[in-house]
Amino acid sequence: MAESHTVKACCQWLDPKCPGYDGFEGYRWVHVDEGVDAAVYICQNCHAECKSDLRPNERVWENLPKSPYGGSTIDEIYDTSPFDNPRNPFIEKCHDVDQLLKDLKYSRKNAHCKKTGFACHQLITMPNDCEYFGDGLFKVLTVFDNEQPSTLWVSMKLQSKALKLHPNTNESHVTELKRIKSLKKHPKETQVIVFSCSKFNTGGSVDNINIKQAIIKNARNNKPTVTHSNVHHIKVRTKNGPKGTAWIPQESFVYEPKAAAATDADSNSAKTSATRMLTKYLNLKMPTRAVINQKMHDGDLNCNALTILIVKTYALMCLRESKILCFKEFIESL
Repeated sequence: MAESHTVKACCQWLDPKCPGYDGFEGYRWVHVDEGVDAAVYICQNCHAECKSDLRPNERVWENLPKSPYGGSTIDEIYDTSPFDNPRNPFIEKCHDVDQLLKDLKYSRKNAHCKKTGFACHQLITMPNDCEYFGDGLFKVLTVFDNEQPSTLWVSMKLQSKALKLHPNTNESHVTELKRIKSLKKHPKETQVIVFSCSKFNTGGSVDNINIKQAIIKNARNNKPTVTHSNVHHIKVRTKNGPKGTAWIPQESFVYEPKAAAATDADSNSAKTSATRMLTKYLNLKMPTRAVINQKMHDGDLNCNALTILIVKTYALMCLRESKILCFKEFIESL
């Protein structure tokens, strides 16, 4: 998936081959020639260049049927993903908490959370009770404990630590979470933030030194760059400082789906990575504890679907119960 950061999106027009599309129009369907019923999707630029070669009824862009593919940067996902289908309508649209929980607890391979290749986090919807602040960020609810407000925030977009890479349509740089500080409604409040975050799997090789160059090298060799994601739960308190609102760190949890024990290699790696991320990108110095409930094993490639479904289900359960639930207990109950 990660090579889409470096490969320019192209439509399916081949005569001449599409040089890459940077516009904002979605792709449209056209036929290759008069004698062939098969259609291809074409970008607006290629259509403008080649419309004289198309069927007479396909020479006006506005009259062409729209392709289901999104056009613009979203097509990087379709064109470069090693998986056939990056969509998951259940994750994107379902708001039924019981159905979401049932799927997360379902052990069979046809569960929605076990589907590989999900990469359309930007299409995930939430109920109208959740206030949307753009870029996949939702404020789920605010509760009061002894008149002290606590607010639950979730990000439906996959957070990326690769700040030197342009994020995909389904991603956002993790530093964007810092704007939650300025969105507080009370002078002092507790903010709980839950999100899924990706990291590049380079196997600990020299590629770790320069991820961008590693991605470019893999893309040139037609080799996908593998990423893995886990779930983060952080709690902070806000205070007014000389430079505006500041965060006081309270606690941090990470859920690594492959970890089988709190002290195994996967768990320790996730805790170390999470602590470094909080310190480096969010200016939060606090240790991270692991939450254990192994739901992935070697060879599984469904981390994107699983982790974001966990984030969404947790948020909707908190909304239904009108309280911010214990994240550790929630994960262990799945």
